[in-house]
Formats: sequence, C-alpha cells, structure tokens
Amino acid sequence: MPNTKENNEANFANNPELASRAGKSRNANKGNVTQAITKSDVIAQGRNKRITPEIQEMIRNELLATDKKGVPYVHQFIKAFLTEAKSDPNSQPAKMLANAMFNDNLLSTLDDELNKQMAKDNEFMVYRIRQTLYDKQQEVYDNEIDKSIMIICTRRAGKTELNARILAKAILQPETPCLYINRSFDAAVSQLGKPLTDILDKIGLKYEGSPGGGLIKFENGSTIRFGGFNNKGQIDAYRGYKFKYVIVDEIGHLRNPRMLIDECLEPAMLDFGKEARIIYTGTPPRIKASYAYQLWHTNIKKYHWSFMDNPFIPDKEEAIEAVCKKHGLSIDAPFIQREYFGNMEAFDTDAMIFRGYQTYDKLPDVTWTHAWVGIDWGFEDKAAVIGVVANSNTKEMYVTYCWSEAKKSISDICNKAVEAVAELKKLRLSKEPWIICDTNEKSAVYELYQTYKMPNVACAYKYDRDMAIEQLAEWSRTGAIKIHNVEDALKEDYDNSVWERDEETDAILHTISDDYHPNAAMALLYVSRQFAFDVMGFTETNKSAKNILESVK
Repeated sequence: MPNTKENNEANFANNPELASRAGKSRNANKGNVTQAITKSDVIAQGRNKRITPEIQEMIRNELLATDKKGVPYVHQFIKAFLTEAKSDPNSQPAKMLANAMFNDNLLSTLDDELNKQMAKDNEFMVYRIRQTLYDKQQEVYDNEIDKSIMIICTRRAGKTELNARILAKAILQPETPCLYINRSFDAAVSQLGKPLTDILDKIGLKYEGSPGGGLIKFENGSTIRFGGFNNKGQIDAYRGYKFKYVIVDEIGHLRNPRMLIDECLEPAMLDFGKEARIIYTGTPPRIKASYAYQLWHTNIKKYHWSFMDNPFIPDKEEAIEAVCKKHGLSIDAPFIQREYFGNMEAFDTDAMIFRGYQTYDKLPDVTWTHAWVGIDWGFEDKAAVIGVVANSNTKEMYVTYCWSEAKKSISDICNKAVEAVAELKKLRLSKEPWIICDTNEKSAVYELYQTYKMPNVACAYKYDRDMAIEQLAEWSRTGAIKIHNVEDALKEDYDNSVWERDEETDAILHTISDDYHPNAAMALLYVSRQFAFDVMGFTETNKSAKNILESVK
C-alpha cells in the first residue's frame, strides 16, 4: 500500500533531507558532551585513581624504612609505644593497647589464625607419620570412626611400629591423655619406648619425660602414660585418670583383663565421648578361654594380617623355613600357624598342663576312706571350693563338688565350704571330711573353725608347687584322679591351663603361664597334696596339711 503520510518533522521516511538535517544536529550535540567529559578536571588532575593503594604503599614504605643500623622504623615505633604503655598504665598508648588486647574480635582473630596454623602443621605431621607405614598399617592408622578396634597380627608384622604411630598421631591434638598397657611396666617400656621416641624425634616433636619414667608430656598438654597389668591388684594404678586414647597390647596374653577394661578403662574414657578410642593389639591367644578370643568373636572392628603382608621383610618363605627348622616343627604346627600366620584357632595344645585328663559319669558305689574340701580364696581372681573323695585300696580320687566365682566375700566362700562338707557326708564315708585351705589368709581359715564350727580345718602344704602341679597333671592323665564329666570351672581350668614358654626359644617351661590363671584346679591341688601323702604314700615330696589350731600358735 502507498505511503500517504504528509512530509513533516515527524515523518522521515519520505523526506531524506529532513532526516539528514536531524541526524547532523544530534551528532553535533553528542560531540559537545563527549568533549566536555574529555576535558574535565578529574582526568586532567589524575583524581580518577583509587587513593587507598597509594596511601597504603606510602605508609608501608615509611614504616619499613630502616635507620643506619638497618632497624625498620616500625620496630622502633612499636618498641617505644610498648615502653610507654608499660611505664604508665594511664597513658594513651596503654589505653590503646588495653583496648586492642581485650577486644573479642582481635582475640578471636589471633586464636583463629593460630588454630589454622596448628591444624596445618598437624595435618602435615599426620601425613609424615603415615608415610612411614605400609598399606595394612595405614588402613588402621586412617580409621577415625570406630571407637573400639582390635588388631591381631603375627610376629614381625609391624604391630609395635603401628602402635607408636597411632599414639604419635593422637597426641597432635591438644589435651589428649593417652595410655599404653602391656603385660608389665617393664614390658611396656621395652616394647614401645624406643619405637615411640624414634618417630617423635623423626618428625621433630618436642617432649618432656621418658618411657622409662612412665610418662611423656607434650607442649600442647597431651601425654602418654606407660603401664602394665598382670594381676587384679594393678587396676588401682589407673583409677582416677582420664584417658582419650588407650592401647592395650598383648591382649591375648594378659591375665584376666576384663575387670581392668570394664571397671577402670572404659569409665576413664567417658568424658571424651565419641572421641575416645580403645585399641586392643596382640598376637593370637594360646588358649580358647581368653578374653582376646571372646572379644574377637564380637562385632568389634577387627584387623588381621601376618608378617607375610609386611613388604619390609625380604625372602618370607625362606624365613618361615628357617623358623620351622630352628624349632623342629612343620609349617602346620600350632606354634607356626599361630605366631607366623595368625591362625586364631591354633591353640597351644602342646603346652597344656592337664592334657589327656580322665573323667567319670557315675561315682563308684564304694566306701570312701578319705574325703576333703579344698579352698582357694581367690583374692586376685575367682574363689573356688572343691569336694573330693578317695579310696586307699584302689588309690583313686574323684572330684564330686565344684564351685568357683569372682568377687565373693570370706563369708560367701565359707558357706560354700560348709555346703561342700554336707554334700560329701551324703556319701558312704569311713571318716569325717577335712577342709584344706590356701594359706594366704589364715584369719579366714580360723573363721571356718570358730564361726562356722568346722572341726577339721587345716592349712595346705604348698612347697614345691610346680612339682605338685606336674604330679596332679600326671594322676589326672593316668586316672588316679578323675573329674566329673560336666562343664564346670574345674573342666575349664583343665582345658586352658598351659605352661609358660621361653620368649626366645619357645621352649616349654614348667611354670604356670599367666595367660590363664586356674582357680578350681588350685583348690584341687591343695587336696591332691593330702591325697599324695595319705593315699599314695609320697611322704618324701609331700607333707600333711597343718591343723589350723597348730597353724595359729
């Protein structure tokens, strides 16, 4: 459609001349504005620059300018400022300093910066320590989640080095009290002392004290305490302390550690909540009835490897062959499987004291010429009361009564002894039973006589105990002494009592191992000495128990 609009100032479409004239007018105005800005005083005088950087640079240069001795002005100023502030607490510098010192924002800033630097340093320390471990060890080292951990390794698997590094990592956190426990204090120091101080020195961590002194202190308030545990009496050594990290080493060889852990260590860690850690380490236990074996079969976080996983040991197969040759054993022997392959089921059957013992189901219907009750007071372990009958003609002894419990009073034990006497009297006896007691508490023995009206009470003959145990073990194997075929404390003792082994040669030593402490078997041991004297006629190596009235004279 043709354009019908008139030519006027509002219609440029059909009027090119009008459009050109209007455009020239606008361009002229635009040029005038641009020229005005270009020629402004701001540009001419340089005031479009930011002033802060220039002033900061000038102040910085002046403050850092040095005198003829090379001392910056800022050092001189600060020294003079502080000198005046200290000399006159009411001066302006003192007031300014006080305002700065007690300003929450300033203190928080300073603490934040320090914490950041400490965190950075600690992170680097943790990394440096970690680099000294191999993959199996690093897996445990990195675990920051599990509160309870169990590490069962073999000899030469790097367990001790790992323990040292776990503690070195733990004390990097301020105010972290740690505890390391072994079978004895001396064992704790000899086992961990050097590996721990070596890694602390390697990473340049300063400390006071020594492992031999039992305590190491660090500048950040953290500590590492060394201790031992081989009997119940040592529990008190740890009461009253608070621990954030605890390592219980040789857990498979500690003597009844349950009470130590349940009643002492776990309560000592409560203040630290989820940050508290307890780590059990060791080699596989020699016996099934051990705290370590029971703990292993719970849902605790477990780690397990052998020296075969240790990349720092060369020629592992040749090393195993050498060990087998040294001990005259095959690779399938329980000792090799337990100590070098970490087999948790390879118990030390060769060292069992009562191996091959005989049991009975029904007591013979005869007249018994002797009857005894044996008592082990069990102040450090369980108490035990054993009742037995014997026949001089057949030269046999049968255990008919067995009781054993922990944390029992003298009156509880005496009542059980009275009960055992009553049970023996139900059988056909030719004479009254005698009660033969451990001599550790003669006042308790006398209480049986005086308070409980037991007329036949004596203190056991306890000399040459190791010989007596071998004698008891031999008679148990040959059937001269038989135990009832039921699951009781005596059968547990028979199944788990082992001889000690030499740590260097692994030779069996005829001394009862602390890996397991028998109680019912000890009560039986006391009456077996009387059996040896009265029935078997072994009067040269045994003597009669001493009547309590004679013992207290």
